[in-house]
Formats: sequence, structure tokens, C-alpha cells
Amino acid sequence: MTGRFAVVIPTLQRSPLLAPLLDDLLAQPLVNEVVVINNSTGELAVADPRVRVLSPGRNLLVNPSWNLGVQESSAPLLLIANDDIVLPAGLLEAVAWRLDRGAGIIGPSPISVGPGAATPQRLGRIRFAPIAFRRQGFGAAMFLRRENWQPIPSDLQVWCGDDYLFSRQRELNFEFTGATLGTAMALTSAHPEFARFKTQDLATFEQRYPDSPYRDNHRALVSAQTAARALLRRLPRGR
Repeated sequence: MTGRFAVVIPTLQRSPLLAPLLDDLLAQPLVNEVVVINNSTGELAVADPRVRVLSPGRNLLVNPSWNLGVQESSAPLLLIANDDIVLPAGLLEAVAWRLDRGAGIIGPSPISVGPGAATPQRLGRIRFAPIAFRRQGFGAAMFLRRENWQPIPSDLQVWCGDDYLFSRQRELNFEFTGATLGTAMALTSAHPEFARFKTQDLATFEQRYPDSPYRDNHRALVSAQTAARALLRRLPRGR
């Protein structure tokens, strides 16, 4: 079970959470390698050989950075992470378990994304629920098997890369609950310099990539599973 995840992190070095995030990842046995795409012109040096810092000398933006990081890594499981998150204890182990049993892409539920630089919390057993729609906060930390990675088109630069990945999965996608992912949420992308990319990316995604070939099947499966769970909850419990 050791060394199964490649972690891909784009950064402009504006997040104070990047250094502790790297320390935390390197302390986790399931992490095989970390690929940091340094989109800042400033130097970023990390001594641990498991960390590769790719410095293109310019800002590649988010989605091209994800593509590059995945291309330059090799571990069988992927974590695509923002540079402003704090992982709760046990999350990687739980996600690896779920991916081994079948999943497209996994991310936090909206209730599992902590406000501000929240301390991550383990609230109990980490659970996974199938979903047919990506919800707020999902792209802060996304997990998938390498064979399920879909290179993001070059005309999606900052926003909608998570939507593209979500909609191109053959298997059901999942949200996790039972733990809170600490995050400063959009610490970098909220800057005004990225506003024009948001408008452009949203329009491009709507015009060119709106339809998922698996959408109707996923909706039907999620609806059936939700109905089955509701029925089980109504059944009388045995003594």
C-alpha cells in the first residue's frame, strides 16, 4: 500500500499553506511523488528527492499545469491538489480503498470543505457517496486512478478543468464526507488578474464541452442507489 499516489500541485507561491502541505504529504507513506509546477518566476527549492519542481519561467495557468504534472509523474493513483489545502488524517487511505473498488473521480462534498485556513477535522468514518453533478469545492482536491485521467483541452486554462474531468469519467464519481478538508479556497484564483480567464473558460466549456457521454447513465445509477439507501433506512431494524 505504500507509495501509490502522485500529487500534482500548481502554485504561484502565494499560499502560506504550501510548505506545510508538502511536509504533510512527504510524511504520508502512500505518497510516492509530488510534482509542483512553479508558475512563479521566483525560485522554489525543495530538498526531498520525492518532490520535483517544474519551473517553466512563466505562469502556465491551472489546467495546463495539471496536464504537465500528470504527464511528468508515474504513480498509479493521482491527487490533483490546490496549494492552499490541509489534508485530514486518514483521507489518502480511505480514498485509495474507494478507488480500488471502482470510482471515476473523487472530491470533497461541500460540507467537507472547511472555510478559511480551517484546521482539518476527522469527524468519524470517511464515507463516499456517488454523485452525478460536481458541486462547490470539489476541485480543491481531486483523486483518481491514472488510467482515468483525461488530458484537459488547451482552451480551458483556469476554470472548468474539474468539470471536464468529472464529465469524462466512465465510472461513477464520488464525494467524501466524514472529514473536513482545510482550505483557504481560491486564495490565488480569486485575484482580479484571473477574471478574464473565468469568463472565457466558462463560455468555452459551455459551447464546446457541455455534454458527457455518461451523464444519463450516471444520473440513473445515482438515483437508483439513493432510492435503495432511502428504502433501507425505512426498514425496521432487527432486535
